[in-house]
Amino acid sequence: MGRQIRGTDRIFWYVLMARTGREQEAKAEIQSHWDTEHILPFLPVKEIYFRKAGTVQKENRLLFPGYVFVETTVESHDFLVMALQFIKRTNTFFRVLEYGDSKEIAVREEEKVFWQKILNQNYCVECSRGVIEGDRVRVKEGPFIGSESRIKKIDRHKRQAVMELELMGAPRSISVSFEVLEKIAD
Repeated sequence: MGRQIRGTDRIFWYVLMARTGREQEAKAEIQSHWDTEHILPFLPVKEIYFRKAGTVQKENRLLFPGYVFVETTVESHDFLVMALQFIKRTNTFFRVLEYGDSKEIAVREEEKVFWQKILNQNYCVECSRGVIEGDRVRVKEGPFIGSESRIKKIDRHKRQAVMELELMGAPRSISVSFEVLEKIAD
């Protein structure tokens, strides 16, 4: 993944809620105010394909509008103190996301591992491709191989799949690029 935090320490991910439409500005604020050798902000994106003037074009769009992710070696308590002080001085951020059941602020390891699996080195969810066999989808290539159970709907015309994913323990329906290579009737 892009520029990652290096070292032998444990790596944590945190999610900050920012003003929608100002995510790039919020990321830049973190980069200019915090020690970016130990704190790396990033914005997960997804590939989107669309037809314009008769040609298919690709664009990256935010996967989670209104959120800035932070990768760091800073433990939860220290990060929360830093983040709350930072949020008071800025008008770009609102709060640090937490798990509703436990008030933890670090993304849980199993959730982080899943996100690391589907995000490429530039924190982008690339297009997956697969076949529809009757009423089942089988992913043949791309980040969602083995995650077919998360696919809730396929829109062949828009080349998208609606996936049910988790962010901080809460289910989220997210549209991602998905190309149907073949449709096989039962």
